[in-house]
Order: sequence, then structure tokens, then C-alpha cells
Amino acid sequence: GHVIAISNYVHGLITSQYIGVENRLTVVHRGVDIETFDPAAVSQARIIKFADTVALPEGVSVIMMPARSSSWKGHFILLNALAKLKDLNFFCLFVGASDGKGWFLKRITDYAHARGLEGRFRLTPVVDDMPAALMVADVVVMPSVTPEPFGRVALEAQAMGRPIVAFAHGGAVESIEHEKTGWLAKPGDADSLAENLRAALSLQPRARKAYAHGARAHIEAHFSTDRMCQETLKIYRRILASSQKNRVAP
Repeated sequence: GHVIAISNYVHGLITSQYIGVENRLTVVHRGVDIETFDPAAVSQARIIKFADTVALPEGVSVIMMPARSSSWKGHFILLNALAKLKDLNFFCLFVGASDGKGWFLKRITDYAHARGLEGRFRLTPVVDDMPAALMVADVVVMPSVTPEPFGRVALEAQAMGRPIVAFAHGGAVESIEHEKTGWLAKPGDADSLAENLRAALSLQPRARKAYAHGARAHIEAHFSTDRMCQETLKIYRRILASSQKNRVAP
């Protein structure tokens, strides 16, 4: 049999555990649907609907962390970083966090309040219309404290032309080009995370437009679902051709 690894990071994990599997292993990066995740395809009405649903305040920079409520996703380290950015006029949306257990939500809320962040964040349920949600974000953050095997959020943010900040480990290193299509912070370092968030939020309109164009082009070229499917089909064709060649005639 043949195994597809969703990133070079996962490929490395497999080959470090098993000997002699390299020839049965191929990396095919996960893809994003670039037609659904396309700024041009999202109407103003959809964006307004999302902003209303989460009661988004006006006139603030929006930091968005889309993640389920698991502690390894990095909610707490992000709150530590946000506490270092209190001079900035920001509001943080933890999208998907409020679907978690009550004790987890209380822990996040208490942790944020202890760092002086009361009124500067909101926990929301999982969102049906993620492309519209991403359109309100000035910066998207993926602060996972353990490496993501791939990290879909990084792809979706870049496809939508949103600045993405993540830790430099796991799949993020493969999908984000530091200071070109996003920012990679020192893993597990709240100071580095804060510095990179500050850099992303300080983009001036012209630089932001150029960044958005470059990030979108990067995803179209390397991380579309179409490309993922083509790469997967190539593997099947190769295996079929090989099996037919090796089949002995009766």
C-alpha cells in the first residue's frame, strides 16, 4: 500500500518512527477551495450578517483566532500576547471557542480578565460562513502550542488575503512564507507572537493590498484543492501503472 502524508512535517514524523517506508510515502499538501475562499465571492451582506451575529464593535482592529476549544490550540498564549498590545485599539474574536465546555470558557475569561483584557475579546460559536467571517479580520492568528500537522486556518486566511500570524512549527512553516505571505513567530513565545501581531496590524493600506494579492497568489499556485486532487490522482496512476507492469501473464 501507499501512504499520503499531508505535510513534510507529518512525513518526518512517520519516517522517524518507521524504517524503510520512504518509497511508500508521498507528501500531498492539503488544499483549500479557492472558489469558496475568495474575497471577490463574498458579498457585503454576508460580511455585515457575520459582524452583526457576533456584535462586533466598530472602529477597532479585529484579531481573529478560529479554533475549537482545545487548550493546545493556544488561546492562553494568545491572551498573554494580547496583554502586551494593550496600547493598540483591537478586539479579539475567538471563533469556535464558545462551543467548548463551561469550565474551559470560564478559564479563558478569567485568564483574560486577570490580564486586563475585559471588553476586548469575545468567544463565539463555530461559524457557518467562514469566508465572510475572515473578511472582518485585520489579522488571523493560529497560535497552536503544539505543532499543527498541517493547519487549515493558515490556508484559508491567505486565500482570503488576510494577514496570518502563526508559530514557526508544524505545517505552518510549509504554508506561510515569513514576512511575505504571513508571519512566523518563535514557537511558544508570547513576546514574539505579540511582536509579529503588531507587525501585521501595522501594515499600511498599500502594503496590505500588495500582501493580500501575494498571499492569494501563493495559495492559488500551491495549495488549491484542485492541485491536491491532481497530485493524489498522480499517485493512483503511478501505482496502477506499476501493478500492471508487474502483473505476470498466465
